[in-house]
Amino acid sequence: ARHPHWGTSAAQLLRDGFTKPRGGVDAGDHPPITPTQLAQPHELSGQMARLYDLVTRHFIATVSPDAEFFETKAELDLGGEVFTTRGRRLVSLGFLGVLKGFDLSAMVGGDD
Repeated sequence: ARHPHWGTSAAQLLRDGFTKPRGGVDAGDHPPITPTQLAQPHELSGQMARLYDLVTRHFIATVSPDAEFFETKAELDLGGEVFTTRGRRLVSLGFLGVLKGFDLSAMVGGDD
């Protein structure tokens, strides 16, 4: 919980509890790749640092709460012609707050 990039997310999980992963299929080939100890940014460099960050963020995301959205749908009937629009607003980032470079623009907003 003492990491400058994702320590806040880890501390919140320790405080509030983990979300049990659901679904998926265990192929039995190997357990998931998980971080085994804390490495600060200055301890790793280059590809090692990027791989550690990827594995750690993914692990934290898998035990984080779901992202939550508020969805709205409106239909308008004008003389038998029905017009429909939908919108989505982010309520809680959940696991998306841990992931790096995740583009939310495709997940929020409304019809174009």
